[in-house]
Amino acid sequence: MAAVFLRVRAFLSRLAPRLAAVDDYASRWVPILILSLWPLAYGLAAGAAAFAWTHPGWAIALEQNKVPERPALDILSWVGGGLALVIAIHLGAIAMAHRRAGPEARPAIADTLALCRKRLRWTLGLPILAALAWPGMETENAGTVVALSALAALAVAATVYAWSSSTTSNPAPEPAAAEPLARAAVALALAALMSGFVAIFWRMTLVNYRALHPHTIDLGLYDNLLWHTAHGDWLGSSFLKGGHHNSAHFDPVLVAIAPLYALRPRADTLLVLQVVWASSALLPLYLLAREKLGSHVYGLGFAAMYAAHPAVHGATLYEFHSLTLVAPILIWLVYLLERGSYRAFALVLAAALLCREDVALVVFFVALYAILRSGKERVRVGWMTMLACVAYFVVVKRFFMDSPDLLNSGPGTYGFSYYYADLIPNGNGGKGLAVSLLTNPGFVLRNVLVRPKIEFVATLLVPLALLPLAARPARAMLVYGAIFCLLASKPAVYSIAFQYSTIVLPLAFATAILALEQVPRWRIVEAYRLDAPRLRRALFAFALTASALVSWKLGAFDPGHLFYAGFTPLARGLDEAASEQYEWVQSAVARIPPDASVSATQRLGPFVSNRRDAFDYPSSKPSDYLLIDDGEMSVIDNITRNQRVARGELEEVTRHHALVLYRSVTPATAGK
Repeated sequence: MAAVFLRVRAFLSRLAPRLAAVDDYASRWVPILILSLWPLAYGLAAGAAAFAWTHPGWAIALEQNKVPERPALDILSWVGGGLALVIAIHLGAIAMAHRRAGPEARPAIADTLALCRKRLRWTLGLPILAALAWPGMETENAGTVVALSALAALAVAATVYAWSSSTTSNPAPEPAAAEPLARAAVALALAALMSGFVAIFWRMTLVNYRALHPHTIDLGLYDNLLWHTAHGDWLGSSFLKGGHHNSAHFDPVLVAIAPLYALRPRADTLLVLQVVWASSALLPLYLLAREKLGSHVYGLGFAAMYAAHPAVHGATLYEFHSLTLVAPILIWLVYLLERGSYRAFALVLAAALLCREDVALVVFFVALYAILRSGKERVRVGWMTMLACVAYFVVVKRFFMDSPDLLNSGPGTYGFSYYYADLIPNGNGGKGLAVSLLTNPGFVLRNVLVRPKIEFVATLLVPLALLPLAARPARAMLVYGAIFCLLASKPAVYSIAFQYSTIVLPLAFATAILALEQVPRWRIVEAYRLDAPRLRRALFAFALTASALVSWKLGAFDPGHLFYAGFTPLARGLDEAASEQYEWVQSAVARIPPDASVSATQRLGPFVSNRRDAFDYPSSKPSDYLLIDDGEMSVIDNITRNQRVARGELEEVTRHHALVLYRSVTPATAGK
């Protein structure tokens, strides 16, 4: 037994050096083997994405994972090619690192592989881009589009964060002679962004108008409001109860617009004005980002992201609304508040309140942010603004509008209780809403956490890297928008295709900028010893990438994708039939005397709403002319109209397929 023990001991003594050598090799090569897994992942991602992009005919088969066996082998060859390319890049990096270091100080292979791993992370997003290109994804599941865009943006952000091994030092200041040139270049770039936005959306909105996609509600209504206002009847309208807009909203900003409208009093003038005004939001956004983040790049980047956001496209292209006009004003408010320009702030505040009565509730939370932001003068401005908002809202509801109720309930008014019908079971307006919020919070929470609303929030905020949620205390400015949109029962209120996102998105952009400014003060930065400037650049890269991808799939720029402007898909062009239809409408309207009264169906209303007496057909009010689209008529309305024609009360003036213009032979009975 002793002899066996001695032999085992001798064997182990001889084996010990070999085990030590193995340990030494393992300590050197196991990290390299682990790092080598990343080139494999990068090569697979690049090869698979390259196949998908170069073989668009296989998109549906790839989406459904039903690729036949033989093409699957072709995909493997593409994957192999991608892997070979990535390996070649790594080998080249190793060789270059050794050449630069020289024979006496050659860097470790593991260090070079680690550097390559950091700088090639973006390739992991390539298959996601290929998946986003699959046809029809944007119409089937917007949430999937946003999630995939976030994953691709995460790969880019990780690459940007890891690109440099330490905090980049401040660049050397530009020579004094180069400063005017740099400022001119930035101004030119911003002007190009704004003019490009105007040019693209000018064409889109006019094509959509000529395709007869807008309706009396809301484009024709605002056209009629502006016509009455331009002719001295401020906020008057023949379409509305009581003959004025105060039965629905109070928006004196229309009085300021009226002189411009009077130069060309037509509905499409309003569409163009809305596009131009929407583009002006890029200027205060650029100024805010440049001043808070200290770089023209951030300013131009945020301006571009705003121009690309699908919710901006929806609000800009969906007919015309006074609420849409508040977007640039809200950004100006935040910019002037941050800058401490309080006199200019007061002027812009007045302009904001005039846009619509409920904008006072939005600005109330901007004032709350000013108070929470601290600073003696800023707090005083916040309290004064808050009091002004409350006073303005109360006075307008009590003395100018037809209903003092928060949701405008009451006889002779256009109430908005149905916007929140699920939370107002007894139909008693703002009172019922408050009761539900206080007595049934579980139901309220269930009403908020539904898939369409979660997708709405994700579509708004993922292109901003969710930064608005991290902006303390600036995120207080988003409270009213969250309440307004997420408590709603009406789907349009939490849809990017409508104007309602205007009360939250401009402030979300402003808070995203403020969040980036706060990055060095984030607790996570200190807790995990993150590099604040690199993290800021990475988050900015995430936002730029996510904005581009979400805009590509859900925005209005790509003519290959379906985009809804309100309830109807955006018209991308006019074929011969649509052009003939528009020309007929123009010629038919030209036959109607300017002072004649007209009743029109919804699609045709915006073409005759620029007059004193314009009505929605069918109407109980007598009209000199009827402009009708048979496709919009109910069976009963068609029977009534045909009976009037048979009795000789209506005379057909001109017709184009389902579109027809009638003249009333007996005005006293017209429309009855």
